[in-house]
Amino acid sequence: MAAVNKAKPNVISWNINGMKSKKDRFDILMKNKQFDIVLLQETKLGEKKKVEDVLAGMNSMEIRSESEEGQSDLENEYEEGQSESENEDEEEDLTAGKKRCSGSKEGQSESEYEVKKQSKEEDIEEEVYVIKDLTTHQTYQGPNKIQQRIMYTANLHSRSRGVAILVNKQHKCLKAYSEYGDFAWVYIEIDDQKYTFVSVYYHRDERDLMSRIHQSFLTHEPQWTKSKLVIGGDFNTTLVPSVDLEKRKENQEHTPRRVKMDKFIRDVKLEGVKLIDVWRRKNGPKKQFTYSCKRHISRLDYVFMLERDYQYVQTCEIPNEVEYTMSDHYPVVLTMQFKNE
Repeated sequence: MAAVNKAKPNVISWNINGMKSKKDRFDILMKNKQFDIVLLQETKLGEKKKVEDVLAGMNSMEIRSESEEGQSDLENEYEEGQSESENEDEEEDLTAGKKRCSGSKEGQSESEYEVKKQSKEEDIEEEVYVIKDLTTHQTYQGPNKIQQRIMYTANLHSRSRGVAILVNKQHKCLKAYSEYGDFAWVYIEIDDQKYTFVSVYYHRDERDLMSRIHQSFLTHEPQWTKSKLVIGGDFNTTLVPSVDLEKRKENQEHTPRRVKMDKFIRDVKLEGVKLIDVWRRKNGPKKQFTYSCKRHISRLDYVFMLERDYQYVQTCEIPNEVEYTMSDHYPVVLTMQFKNE
């Protein structure tokens, strides 16, 4: 009989709409130990924007690069962009009518950074964060065991898009992969359990994102169907408009992305496994949304898992506490309880 794993991995997937001027939300995620895995979208770092520049000044963070290369050309050219989700400019709350809704290649240099943070609490602790910048189209394999908290980042050459995966637990990185700042995944082992975590930003200019993600699994990680798979992200579409969309006119750009999502789910099923929308499965026909603007209120952010693993899901929620209103999206939070196999 399988023994119950004492760890209860919990995951937050969140489009944070940039990491520079909205440093408070990033700081919250860094400090908040309740999340084992953090899947971020629209980090907007860009190829030229060094991690030092982004994190400078955050709660007296002291930053040291392991490489001297590129230190002299840090540029202060970042301007906080508006969300690419729906190109809107009006603010509206998903729950009370006043949530902010902001208007509206390749070739990263691979580098690692250690970020030493001094706690301001009475008992001062030093925590080390390692930033691992993934090079597009190249797989990465970590050391036997990673003790520190680590953020795997994937950025585009411009100051838009970008995804990241923050792992707050000791783990072994079996493989990591990214493409163009659209998606990244890590195949890791935590407490003798193998997981594949994927962070996705399906922006409006992308046509073949889901097929690229599927192909990356087939090419670089044939064992992905045997791991505990969690895919989180901003997919910029409503899967079931009748319940994922408030009674307003739907953005016409949703339809082609929905078709691509449906095809991705069908393709995965051909591998002998079935993907499910965890929040919808857990909450039935309930209406709750993650994004709002003048034209519509929608659920655009999802967490997917394999149906066989749904039995291990404890909760899947869309929290709307005040600390999450710093972005124009609400996150999706998943808690699980797996059994060792």
